[in-house]
Amino acid sequence: YQNGSTVIAISYVTIHKKDFPMPIHNPTDYPAIIARLKAKLSEKGVVMGPTLNEAEIEAFEIACNTRLPEAYRLFLQQVGDGCDDTVLPNGIRIYGLKRLADTAVKDLSHTVTINDYWLWEAEEDEALLTDEAFDERLGNQGVLLLDQGCGDTYQLITAGKWAGEVWNFCDVGAGPCCERQDFLGWLELWVDSDFDADFFKDYK
Repeated sequence: YQNGSTVIAISYVTIHKKDFPMPIHNPTDYPAIIARLKAKLSEKGVVMGPTLNEAEIEAFEIACNTRLPEAYRLFLQQVGDGCDDTVLPNGIRIYGLKRLADTAVKDLSHTVTINDYWLWEAEEDEALLTDEAFDERLGNQGVLLLDQGCGDTYQLITAGKWAGEVWNFCDVGAGPCCERQDFLGWLELWVDSDFDADFFKDYK
């Protein structure tokens, strides 16, 4: 399938990935990382939405029965809540980060239970293709971060084993980026790549 301007080829076999650890930043490093990201976004002409206060974040958490990862909470409070689409100097339009309110109210404690990328387009076990199986395996997904159209999204998982990771959900499958990314790692990779990151470069 096509991810932005990058075509991602996924063969219709079981996907194996390198055993990379998820890059988890030490909370003591959050201020420096967030300041660095804020500067990079500004340098690239990205205008962030207004910041959110604690009460606004807590209202979302209560409505969705979850607790947002601390790095994302700080980003919302110190940098901003999403941004509009950006047009680069070469004329290419880049999809912007979604605002917290763009995530529908849902029970985010009902979360993903799969461990790796699940390509249901190639699934041979029909028992895993029922509505019940999809609900058990994917739950209510996560907080919407990026919508690239045609059902291709990146979402922040907020509960369960993979809380804090950013996952891809598309029309043929779902699973973690490779290497696995937390919010700050995912965002910095996206920004450093001029908003065209290949989050699947290490699949083989």
